[in-house]
Amino acid sequence: MTRLFNLDAQLLFDTALLALSVYVLFAALSYFLFKPARAVLADRRKRIESELASAKAQRQEAERLGQEYQKKLTGAETECAHVLKDAREQAGKMRERILVEARSEARELQERARQNLERELKASKEGQRRQVIDLASRLAGKWILTSANENALDALTDEMISEMSEQSWQS
Repeated sequence: MTRLFNLDAQLLFDTALLALSVYVLFAALSYFLFKPARAVLADRRKRIESELASAKAQRQEAERLGQEYQKKLTGAETECAHVLKDAREQAGKMRERILVEARSEARELQERARQNLERELKASKEGQRRQVIDLASRLAGKWILTSANENALDALTDEMISEMSEQSWQS
């Protein structure tokens, strides 16, 4: 047999035997190596999918908790605003009550001061009236003693007026 492109029967037989051995080796490796590797990959895929599902569930839970927190925060801000509003209203009412009480006390103090002034004025008038009566009675007594001397009477009147003016300045 003649060789075509340097191909002989031995080379063809070796090539066929090599192809058959690669196929057998591929089948054996596929059975012993690829199947367990595929099983490991399948397990890994399942684990990753479960972790992704768990992460998705955790994310949804975190979003729900975040919304809940936001609602609570909004509620707390609203409640804080209400508390501040109530406190301001109570402070305003308390301020008004204190002002009313203070005005009432001021009126009472003014009334007491006016009454004290009136009493002191009455007492002062009464004291002056008594002094005038006392002076008049002394003047009358001295006039009777001097009995009708007009010059003496004028002198006594002047003396009594000066005494009266001195006593009124002293008190």
